[in-house]
Amino acid sequence: MNPGLETFHDLRLGALAQDPAAQCGDVLIRDRHGCWTYQFAVTVDDMAQDIDVIIRGEDLLASTARQQRIARLLGRQSMPLVLHHPLLRHADGAKLSKARRDTSLRERREDGARPEQLLGEAAFLVGLQSSAASLSAADVPALFARAL
Repeated sequence: MNPGLETFHDLRLGALAQDPAAQCGDVLIRDRHGCWTYQFAVTVDDMAQDIDVIIRGEDLLASTARQQRIARLLGRQSMPLVLHHPLLRHADGAKLSKARRDTSLRERREDGARPEQLLGEAAFLVGLQSSAASLSAADVPALFARAL
């Protein structure tokens, strides 16, 4: 991986620049077992599906430039928009996780949470709306249009 900055605009964090070569050197394409690596697989998958908006946790922020560089090397002309949301955490600072048996969306739905309620909470947590008010799926694209 050649040195040089990859720049991108995070819809929540603003303008960012990362140098994948300085971060990690060459990015592996296959692991020692011959399996495609995460960085390569998600980049190819996003390209194949023509994904134009990527939302993920801040813990994956460092992967953005790596995937962007891989996409450019594979011929992608325009990069998807990205939004890195803050992670939900316990009072002790540990992130929520299945390994700790934290509540899942499925459990929230089983407990009666409506999809609109969950969408509203998610939009609030990533900063796309000022409250956790319920939100229909049809209203989500307008939130991204305002974020641009």
